[in-house]
Formats: sequence, structure tokens, C-alpha cells
Amino acid sequence: MRRNHYGRSDFYIMCATGAGNLFSAPRSIKSAYKEWDGYEQTVLVAQRQYGYGKSSSIHIFGSGNSGYDCKAGDNKCYTQDTGNGHRNDGERLVIENVITIDKAGNMTAENDVGLNERRSVWVMK
Repeated sequence: MRRNHYGRSDFYIMCATGAGNLFSAPRSIKSAYKEWDGYEQTVLVAQRQYGYGKSSSIHIFGSGNSGYDCKAGDNKCYTQDTGNGHRNDGERLVIENVITIDKAGNMTAENDVGLNERRSVWVMK
């Protein structure tokens, strides 16, 4: 899949890991979910591609347990909200796993990818 240069991103995401953010270091899904305990969540386990051949492994948390119409193996486009504008408009996300979490904290996953990995936490906007 080529980069979408027309600003039609599937997701608008923001990093929640790093200095001055919600999490100071990469987290596992169970550890990060504690921040939203009691709320339904969808976690997209993905490879975020950016720049020239660069990628990073991330967890993207979104509200509700709809799954955002994604499944493992999907390619989606994103725009990164920097808090002071945006960048990486139309870059690619490769979805590795879709995890839904209900209000009781029960997780349902398509596969085992990312379940016990510590990755940077991102959030849907």
C-alpha cells in the first residue's frame, strides 16, 4: 500500500508515551489499560510506518470496543497529532492484532501478537 497523499487518513492518533505525556515509558496492554479501567476499549497492535523505511511497534487505545472495523493484516492510514499541529499525514499503519476490552477488563484478541509486549502507547483522537 502506498502512502495516502490526499489527507484521507483512517485514524488521527497522538503519542501518549514520553517526557510530559501520560506514560513515561512503553507499557504492556494490561499496564496501560489501568489508566482507563472500567471503560470499554479497543487496542490496535500495529507497526507505525513513517519517514523513509522507518517503523515502530505501538499500541493504539481507542474508546469503545467496536474494533474500529480493523482486523489483523489490514493496512490503514494515519495522521499524527503533535499537540501543536500535525505530521505524517497519510502514513501507513500495519495492523497486527485487534484487542477489545469490556468494562470488566476482559480482553478478546484475534491472536497473541502484542499481548505481553511493552510498546509505545498512542491514543485515538
